[in-house]
Amino acid sequence: MKSKSSKDEEKIETVKEDEPTVLTPKEEIQKLKSEVEDYNEKFLRIVADFDNFRKRIDRDREQQSLRLRGEILSNFLEIVDTVEKAVEVDHPNLERMLEMQGDWTMGLITSRYNPVGNQVSENTLHQ
Repeated sequence: MKSKSSKDEEKIETVKEDEPTVLTPKEEIQKLKSEVEDYNEKFLRIVADFDNFRKRIDRDREQQSLRLRGEILSNFLEIVDTVEKAVEVDHPNLERMLEMQGDWTMGLITSRYNPVGNQVSENTLHQ
């Protein structure tokens, strides 16, 4: 069995452990510097994560744009193939008619098409 003095000593020790420790100014400065370094490290990680997120979004947008362009081109090529088959099988004179029309329409499209805006200009429709 423990003596009364040892119980008192345990109480005193637990009380001392629960009391806030008083830091010297140098210790306080060192503690604050450590906290600043931790926050700075967290901040840099967040900035890097955001930069990676932005790059991933840009890459995903570019991939989506390429995929959509491929789909549009594929659909266009299907139309061209269908017209070529129709010319070969059913309408031998259609090719000559398309060539005659093509000179006019292709000239109109290539001269009026705006590749930057991906649209035909307004005055194209009225000419």
